[in-house]
Amino acid sequence: MSAPPAGILSLPPEITQRIFKECLPTRSNAPGPSLPSTEPSQLSQQAPLLLTQICRGWRGISLDTPQLWQSIVVNAPVSPLMVGLWMSRGGNLPRDISFTAYDEKEGTYFLEESMDYCLQWRDVELSLPMESFSAVTHHGPFPLLSSLSLSTTSGVFDGDQTIAFQGAPLLLQATLREFPFLAPDIAWGQLTTLDMTAHQADEGIATLQNCTGLVDLQFLLLDHAQNGIPPLTLLSLRSLKTAGHSILPLLITPNLERLAIWGPGFSNDMDLLTTSLHDLLERSACPLGYLSFRTPPDIPAAAFKAFLEAAPSVTELALTFQFSNGLEKLVTVLQSADVLPKLTTLRIMDMSRAAEATMPFDPLLDTLRVRRDAVDGRTTLEMLSLSIRSRSQGPGRVCPNAALSKFAGLAEEGLRIRIVCDGIVLMGE
Repeated sequence: MSAPPAGILSLPPEITQRIFKECLPTRSNAPGPSLPSTEPSQLSQQAPLLLTQICRGWRGISLDTPQLWQSIVVNAPVSPLMVGLWMSRGGNLPRDISFTAYDEKEGTYFLEESMDYCLQWRDVELSLPMESFSAVTHHGPFPLLSSLSLSTTSGVFDGDQTIAFQGAPLLLQATLREFPFLAPDIAWGQLTTLDMTAHQADEGIATLQNCTGLVDLQFLLLDHAQNGIPPLTLLSLRSLKTAGHSILPLLITPNLERLAIWGPGFSNDMDLLTTSLHDLLERSACPLGYLSFRTPPDIPAAAFKAFLEAAPSVTELALTFQFSNGLEKLVTVLQSADVLPKLTTLRIMDMSRAAEATMPFDPLLDTLRVRRDAVDGRTTLEMLSLSIRSRSQGPGRVCPNAALSKFAGLAEEGLRIRIVCDGIVLMGE
């Protein structure tokens, strides 16, 4: 490896330190692939270890800069001693760690080496065999821990194992994916953000009952059978993200402001989703203002219209279209005066464009013109944000100048418009 130019070596150490800190990734990626691997990890080629191998000067600066060693990501076989060495170089600073292992012994080693620094844990992601979590059974406290993500790569919960994360007064965010909810001993009541996947409704609700302070919830329920479980009231909840309808009948959310739904896998489930949404909003009497919806394939326009009519208080609508012809077929539903009468902001993400030449914009343009017209009992649309992802030869094919000029005409009349195609801003700031 060639030495750096002399001019770089002549920089004051504090300037070099600043360059190192600004140029390194937020989380240093200590090894290799994200899938199981038996290959030794090339830690020596990962930042910031690479900086220690350039020259003596850079090695000294790197070792004297604990900010470079604050975070570590391990997702392939690594020597536990190397993990311990990395952790030791972070000084007294907070630590962000991400460990992924598929071997029980390896996962246990990771945790044992890092537990010496649990007083400095801040943002922690652990994806390990179930048995490896025994390393944190009797450890703590965790005075700086603010975000915790737990998932299992193998193993079965034995019913007696407790994974203690008590003594974490700053813990506000938790993620539980493919993880037995009875295992973690967490101060659930202090959480404000929870992202969880539950197989059974009863185990999910049992966890949510303890989360009395939740503000943001992302919840995926895999088993749609609810077995007569009464709905749970979450007084503090402001934002809910979910897939399909399954969690909606289980909640009462009197202060819900934002709802994001990944549409059902099949369009024939739309009636059930619409009923569940209507019932949730009716029993909650909540001030829902934002609705995000990812449409399923082949959804009938009538079913889509009924779904939107179930949420008349919405002022901001975000739609994601993944399947062909979804946008042009469904957007005209918004022309009806009784659909979202308070709508002021429309956000559209179209991910369905293939390699065809021009996207058919006329249905959208017609809808925008209708929503701009003054109608008694209906608010005038104020903003459109359109984002297009295509596999074409460039934004000019998907959104030609002729179409842009029509959008520009609406912009001149007062409609705020932003159009982005494949990451390129075509209109708006």
